[in-house]
Amino acid sequence: MFQDDANQRRMRWRYLMVFTIGLWGILMSFGAFAQSAAENRHQAVLRELELTPSEEKAFWPIYDAYAKDLLQAFEATAEVAYRLFQMREKVSDAMADEYTDALLKGELRQAQIHLDYQRKFRAILDARRTARLFQFERRLISYMSTEISREFPLIR
Repeated sequence: MFQDDANQRRMRWRYLMVFTIGLWGILMSFGAFAQSAAENRHQAVLRELELTPSEEKAFWPIYDAYAKDLLQAFEATAEVAYRLFQMREKVSDAMADEYTDALLKGELRQAQIHLDYQRKFRAILDARRTARLFQFERRLISYMSTEISREFPLIR
């Protein structure tokens, strides 16, 4: 019994890691960009924002921290979603409540991250480019959400 629990934890951890890596890949490869994921995302942001060399120097550390924080905020919801996915039609009311709670808290956390980083980006960029950056990011999040929703069936 203890061995089964350890194996299940190991399998859950592996799935979560693969899911997280896949999610990172989705986040990093929006559109029809053909080079490496991180380079593509940076190139797409550079095209959108037309950063000067001095802006780039200040911008990238903040942007990379922003992308990392968003991914971490999503991981908590992903773990609950994974457990639901394993249970399929056997989802209890308590589990459905836990998922709904994790999903809504994740959305609140993402909104807080956007608010926090908006101020940081605005310190480097003008208002229009900051708004353009968040439009671009919303497209990435929308694309990612669509891909994930295809993978997880609705709760029955």
